[in-house]
Amino acid sequence: MLIRKSCSFCQKKALKTKYTFEDYSIFECTHCGFIFRDRKLNRIESEAIYGKNYFLKSQKDYFSNCLVPNPKNKSKINDFNSRLDLLEKNIKKSEGIKLLDIGAGTGSFGYLANKRGWKTVGVEISLFAANLARKKFNAKVYHGEVTDKNFKLNNFDIVTMWEVIANIEETSKLLKKINSILNRNGEVAILTTVVDSWLYDVAKLIYNLSFGKISYFTKEGYPLQHSNHFTRKNLRKALKKNGFKIIYHENREIPFKYTKLPKYYLPMLIILGQLAKIFGRTIQYLVIAKKV
Repeated sequence: MLIRKSCSFCQKKALKTKYTFEDYSIFECTHCGFIFRDRKLNRIESEAIYGKNYFLKSQKDYFSNCLVPNPKNKSKINDFNSRLDLLEKNIKKSEGIKLLDIGAGTGSFGYLANKRGWKTVGVEISLFAANLARKKFNAKVYHGEVTDKNFKLNNFDIVTMWEVIANIEETSKLLKKINSILNRNGEVAILTTVVDSWLYDVAKLIYNLSFGKISYFTKEGYPLQHSNHFTRKNLRKALKKNGFKIIYHENREIPFKYTKLPKYYLPMLIILGQLAKIFGRTIQYLVIAKKV
């Protein structure tokens, strides 16, 4: 376990503790405002998080519709297909699109892309998920991290990271790698949770009013597996800093049916989510950026 001594974004040593939980803390850089976990996880620690239980128990509501090619509930398939539709509108190439899906999970997104005639490669840190992707979806998924692999430079048309970038320990290293393996007109598409949202504001209020005694909601927003926590502004800054230009962005609300919170919170969450869309304070942010 390595405790951070400097900001994971600007490298300044201007850190303050924002939240303290039982087993880790959240730091905030007073220079650039970036928020991140106090410690860096090594490979063994990271892989331990994403074992079989992660996909089948702790995150089962999210992944239950991604375990086989033709699930009964099509909601996740429909969501992934809508993302593919969006990517096809923004990419100039009409066929044979080369896609690298980072954090490929069980391989369902890459499977749907391949059905459209794309050529998909995935990278997944979970050995369990990578094996399932190869077995159930006949997907080409490498076990490990994208920075491990010697992918051909200037090769891919699109790199996707669906709810993944917050889980990566070294953001700049990751984005530099992506820039190098994209072709001249290549694009990166990112969907991530952002902390400049109303739900995070509510969790913070509860935490502060209870003097840190009620930390459940805050910890749900800053889980151990998330290393870095972006605002919309900081995500755009990170992309620009590493050689990308934003060509599309969209505020999105999380599908609350996948939340780990007790289901009696759903009506309130749905109402808050609808208002957040109106005021641009949703909990998720989707960005497509072009290599420059």
